Amino acid sequence: MFVKYKIRSKNLFFLFVGLIFGLYLGKEFRQVCQKILLEERIINRLDNSNKLPKTLFVGVMTAKKYLKTRAVAAQKTWIKTIPGKVLFFSSQSSVSTPEVPVVGLEGVDDSYPPQRKSLLMLKYMHDHFLNDYEWFMRADDDIYIRGDKLGIFLNSINSSRPQYIGQAGQGKKEEVGLLYLNEDENFCMGGPGMVFSRATLRAIAPYLEKCLDNLITTHEDVEVGRCVRQFAKIPCTWSFEMQRLFLHNHDEPQGSFTSTLAGSLVHSITLHPVKSPPFLYRLHSFFLASHSNELRHRVLMKRRLLSNYGEPSLTKFRKRDVQESLSWNFIQRHSYTRNNNNPNIGIYDSYKEYLVKTIGNFLDYLNLKSRQRGKRVEFKQIIYGYTSINPKEGANLILDLLIMYKKQKNRRNIPARKHTYLRTPFSDVQCRVLDKNNATINIIVPLLDRHDKLKIFLEKMNEECFKFKEPKVRLLFVLYAGVSLNNNKRLITEYQSKLTGHEILFEQKVAEFSRGSALQYGASLFKNSSLLLFLDIDILISRSTLQRVIQGTVQGKQVYYPIVFSEFLFKKNDELNDSNGLWRQFGFGIASMYKSDFLAVKGFDTRIVGWGKEDVDLYEKFVRTNLSVLRAVDPGMIHMYHDKHCDRSMWNFDMCMSTKYSMFASITGLAEMVLNNTILRRTKHNDNFDVDMRYFQGAR
Repeated sequence: MFVKYKIRSKNLFFLFVGLIFGLYLGKEFRQVCQKILLEERIINRLDNSNKLPKTLFVGVMTAKKYLKTRAVAAQKTWIKTIPGKVLFFSSQSSVSTPEVPVVGLEGVDDSYPPQRKSLLMLKYMHDHFLNDYEWFMRADDDIYIRGDKLGIFLNSINSSRPQYIGQAGQGKKEEVGLLYLNEDENFCMGGPGMVFSRATLRAIAPYLEKCLDNLITTHEDVEVGRCVRQFAKIPCTWSFEMQRLFLHNHDEPQGSFTSTLAGSLVHSITLHPVKSPPFLYRLHSFFLASHSNELRHRVLMKRRLLSNYGEPSLTKFRKRDVQESLSWNFIQRHSYTRNNNNPNIGIYDSYKEYLVKTIGNFLDYLNLKSRQRGKRVEFKQIIYGYTSINPKEGANLILDLLIMYKKQKNRRNIPARKHTYLRTPFSDVQCRVLDKNNATINIIVPLLDRHDKLKIFLEKMNEECFKFKEPKVRLLFVLYAGVSLNNNKRLITEYQSKLTGHEILFEQKVAEFSRGSALQYGASLFKNSSLLLFLDIDILISRSTLQRVIQGTVQGKQVYYPIVFSEFLFKKNDELNDSNGLWRQFGFGIASMYKSDFLAVKGFDTRIVGWGKEDVDLYEKFVRTNLSVLRAVDPGMIHMYHDKHCDRSMWNFDMCMSTKYSMFASITGLAEMVLNNTILRRTKHNDNFDVDMRYFQGAR
């Protein structure tokens, strides 16, 4: 009996253990199966998501001659923002490059009007990409498209229905009746771009060749609209808002948005025409800056909310003494300020742009509920205003504006004046940790004669640079034959024998003097990893300037264009102020960069002879690249006054003379000379004023 009980207990024990082990294995097996099923679901979802059509395909019509200019500029700017694919369509002989993907349409040339090119491009989109994208856009090569904004706009519209979107047109007044359109018929203007849904493209694709064989006018966009209306049974969007979203610039005769960029442009999706590639880069920078300002504003509002900062006030600043009093400048058509020797000066373009942007942001705030109110506010002009800078808070504005209320119901425009108080706060201080850089600065100086300036230059270099071990300097003179050539060689050789740790070199170039050619030749003598500083013989530099050159020049990322202080002929002392000179904001001859970056933009245009123009050409090349251009005042760079010879045969004769006269003296200095009878004096014989030209003999 005891044995039977023992056996039964043993069996129960194994049964219990087996049950526990089975439950554990079942749980593990179930988890493994769930994991496998989950992975299969994720893979299936990823496969299905990859099969879903992408948002947008953009076909850009261009010509073979624009593939290296407009097409490249578009590729480096707005195309990066497109939520989809972009291809350029050109003549049959056009081929793709690594920078620009091109489809050469069979049987198509670059003749104008491009009706065949346009309709066959739509046929190509249908045959190759219909199931891959929801939306299809036809665009010109002189357009700027804000891809991120266009993507958001299209995602709000039903793409499964026939859609034909753009700025509606019916032709110019003189074309009424010649386009064969009824009063209720329109077309999407080709310049600002036209967008088709997949359903629209599917509907018109079988009939595109028929449309091509039955053209009525020479206007390509009119014929595309006629084809869509006939076979997709839809017109172009009639919405009044499309004039702003698909913007065609009627204000400037040549287009290109060459004047001040208004803040209202931030509401546009496409902008046309942008004929010149540099202005395409300018537009791109404008929108990047606008986006950056918007993000900074959001951060500021969040901080204000979290810290209970309160609303900004123009009277918040409390001065401790008279010296801390804020001065206000009065602006109307001109600016009246106590900070300039000339109290009545024009408003600088950069400041105009700031005013337009600030007022544009203010009007955007007013127009947040424009649809509900049935009216929009538009800026017309500044009647008058006051501006000041609070060093702790930001820029303050008190403006009296002329604005226009545009009612949407009856399209009435009502002018009004609005008194506004605005503040543009400073952004946060940004710090950058600078790595210790022991790079050797290779200074290149072109030289033709000017032995007296060479003496001063080398004395200053010896005092500021050669006496110190760091930073290391290699100074190269590119000499041209002249009356002082041998004297210049002897002087340079004297300094060569004295130096330790630094180098002075010279190379003679046998050719007609050309600054750009001299600097190009000098740069060719150094390695690609070398840091170059292009300098002139009449520029005196300090040791601190060399440090700024090293810090402000970053290989592959940034070039440095310092703003130099240019001395007047008649100056009171050596202080850097308006009485003794001016900051040469219009000069681009002094620059530092790494040779690899210099070569990347293909250096100077050596076809330019003499002085001038070659520096601006190089600067514009850098602006068109992805490199940052650091442009800042450098208090360690002084441009010594020298005689300026202007020949009437020069292409820039007027600019040369203007520069020559502007460097005699400050307005205050000239006024003092007049008051002291230094320049203007009364003759003994009559009361007429006579000019004593002896004071200008040295400036001729």
